[in-house]
Amino acid sequence: MPLFLCRWPNGDCSVVWAPHKEDEEEIFSFAYPVLDQALSDAYGDEIYDSYETLPPARRAAIATAIETERRRIAGDRTPTAEPLTEIGRDVKKQTDVPTILVDRIVRHVATAKLKHFKGRGKPS
Repeated sequence: MPLFLCRWPNGDCSVVWAPHKEDEEEIFSFAYPVLDQALSDAYGDEIYDSYETLPPARRAAIATAIETERRRIAGDRTPTAEPLTEIGRDVKKQTDVPTILVDRIVRHVATAKLKHFKGRGKPS
């Protein structure tokens, strides 16, 4: 599946993974509804060669929509729980795997290791 990259004049990028170029626009409008509306309003029926040729008021509307989308997306982030063990925290730091998966893997490996563990001497 192709990966489409939309580069904005301020250097930011939006990435859309879509099966076809035609689907890219639909996915983009679903992911960024405010920005999609602002772009539709800015370009309208007129033809502009590039972002730089847009009137300043339309560029400002797009910049406002980008900031609105950033706040909307940033607001969706909920703090994630830390893994339960120190080894789990190290694994998460190195791999950025979801916490629940890290905890599950650490629990599975620790259980397997402890099944085959034979201590020395008598337990006290």
